Amino acid sequence: MSKIETPTSTDELSIISGEICGTNLTLDRKSKYFADGGLRTEGLFKQSNKQNPLVSIITVCMNSASTIEKCISSVLAQSYQNIEYIIVDGWSKDETLKIIKKFKQNIDYFVSEPDSGLYCAMNKGLSLARGEYILLLNSDDWYTENCVQTLIDTQKEKQVDVVSALADYVDGNENHQFTTQPTPLDITTHIRNPLRHETMLVPAWVYNKFGPYDESYRVIADFHFIIKLYEAGIKHYTLNKPVMSFRNTGISSTDMSALFKERARILREQFPYINNTDVRILCDLSELKQSDVEGVLRRNRMYHKFHASLLAFAKGRWKFQDKFLEDNDTEIFEKDYLRIETFTTNAGGGAGIGSQRRIEALSSIGVDVGLNALFASNSPVEFNQLTRSKEDNREIKPIELVSENCFVIRQNTPGFKAEEMFSSHRSVIRLSDMSLEINRADVLHFHWMSGILDYDNFDLIANKPIVWTLADMTAFTGGCHYSEGCEGYKKDCSNCDLVGPNKEIVNETWKTKKRAYEKLNNLTIICPSQWLADRASESTLLKRFPIKMIPNPVPLSRYFPTNKTVARIKLGLDLSKRYILFGADNLTSKRKGGAQLAEALKILRNKKEKNIEVLTFGESNIDLPFPQVKMGYCSDDDQMRLIYSAADVFAFPSKEDNSPLTVSEAMACGTVVIAFPVGNIPELIRHKINGYIAKTGDIDDFSRGLQWCFDETRINRIKRSLSAVTSLRNNNNPLTSAQRHAELYYQVFTKEPSKP
Repeated sequence: MSKIETPTSTDELSIISGEICGTNLTLDRKSKYFADGGLRTEGLFKQSNKQNPLVSIITVCMNSASTIEKCISSVLAQSYQNIEYIIVDGWSKDETLKIIKKFKQNIDYFVSEPDSGLYCAMNKGLSLARGEYILLLNSDDWYTENCVQTLIDTQKEKQVDVVSALADYVDGNENHQFTTQPTPLDITTHIRNPLRHETMLVPAWVYNKFGPYDESYRVIADFHFIIKLYEAGIKHYTLNKPVMSFRNTGISSTDMSALFKERARILREQFPYINNTDVRILCDLSELKQSDVEGVLRRNRMYHKFHASLLAFAKGRWKFQDKFLEDNDTEIFEKDYLRIETFTTNAGGGAGIGSQRRIEALSSIGVDVGLNALFASNSPVEFNQLTRSKEDNREIKPIELVSENCFVIRQNTPGFKAEEMFSSHRSVIRLSDMSLEINRADVLHFHWMSGILDYDNFDLIANKPIVWTLADMTAFTGGCHYSEGCEGYKKDCSNCDLVGPNKEIVNETWKTKKRAYEKLNNLTIICPSQWLADRASESTLLKRFPIKMIPNPVPLSRYFPTNKTVARIKLGLDLSKRYILFGADNLTSKRKGGAQLAEALKILRNKKEKNIEVLTFGESNIDLPFPQVKMGYCSDDDQMRLIYSAADVFAFPSKEDNSPLTVSEAMACGTVVIAFPVGNIPELIRHKINGYIAKTGDIDDFSRGLQWCFDETRINRIKRSLSAVTSLRNNNNPLTSAQRHAELYYQVFTKEPSKP
């Protein structure tokens, strides 16, 4: 040990030693409830070297007079030659501090002052540590003589991040009870703590990156910390040898109520979708029975991460206890989690984005789900590209193939009156071409299947559990995606006026769908809006099937309010303007209401409203009576969040819609929406509270809604913005949506197929 140029006062020491965990420790030397000492207070600091990196051992204690001396002695007796020893005492009322002071010439630093608990003291010790590696030793435990040397040698040999070892458990009289078994840092870490943190040799950089301990936990913050290490992919090795004795008289061994409460909290944080009964079952692993595990696994088969974690834990537990199950009892342990395969025509369109977001939400809660699509326009997620029928060998893009074969094209159809697209029953892919994807799925999930749904061969999926999210009305009509007020879908779509004289395609499509649906024995329909659910339940084609209303999830981590001034500066927009935002995939679509918006803006202009500009995003141009700032087509969530946040109001003049992404995204960003009562608008907007619902087709009222938005005071604008965010988050929360989908998957999977 040498005297070097280092901090000589405790306050200076605290500033430089605050590097670990990013904290600066402030020690109140003026308080009468304070004492410190050790070699550091004399200016003596140990250093690392290549041969022997500095290892910091930290002991925290409180009223430990009966055990602390053995603990200290075991550290001082270590064969390893480069150790700094730090003791953090919580202002003990017994002889603890007196015993510590006996060893002050052998302790690098000790401090005694009141703290808020075990992990507060540990974090204080971490902030004082200067070693390359850190060990934490409780005051009622002790190390073997070669503990540190053994761990250091193992770390060098195995070249891992963290090394740990086994521990001998002893009772209060130091009688040996058992030795822990080696347990890997693997997927079972989500269920049980695999490591004794007192044996963990942890590099300082790991604590800097993943620490400190969460002090809101009073008993098992180390478990919480170890889970973070596993999820971060920290490399770990367990030495199959005990290097310490652990006295089972500490709080984590005696205060079982606190332990179970905190285990429940950790389980809920990791798996917020499992029910309270299952959480309670898993709190006390020592009493866990095979029947308990079977029940929990059955109830949670949907959740890949949770199911895999518990299954791996259960297999290890019963094998370790040498209680191999009888053959007829092992079925639940051999079953895997469910696989969901999602199918959509375009992985990057509006429905494709909806599928992506649902898959993202489901994956976050551990559901095993994949995406299959014919093509993608700017899809940021990985998907399996479906291969079209091998009979068609032409070199043609999938989007063009679908358009050519499956949609009624306006310019090629004399007398075509529909304002929206019309698609036939034809498919460019056969179900047999998707046999691999279908066979590996436990549940099929359809979402906007125009051009890829082989209605003629539905017998291949007759008994397959199917969930179908409707993006529009086409699943229960003769081909129209929006019926434009027609109610022919309530009968047979036999007299359609929207496609002109070529009505046979409508009749043929409706009849083909009817024959196909009659083959299905386990179909459940999901509608993202009550409007669409009501129409589906009134349709002749779908009314016999269960129909659920589940809102589409919105990624709240990417769509949230951004300061308006900041958003405008980043986008290069004028801070003084009043911006009306309007956007769609196709701004000139008649259903999207561009013409209605233009008329409403003319009324606004005639009222001599000034300083107004219109922000537009989308692929096409549109003539409007106010200056435009054209943002173009934007697929970047961060950019779209800025656009929504920069606007004063989002205008949504659509005449028919289901669950438009733009409305929910705008509200998530705190931007109020002016709209007609279409789709899910009545479910999201409270009139004149967090938006404005104009009377159906009333252009004057739509204009009044825009003016209402501008006339409000600043405090009212803030209130309605917050209300918009709250409404959206309550309705379109991704976790809630994922849970509801997962529960539905399990229901349809376990349902017995039956003909009506």
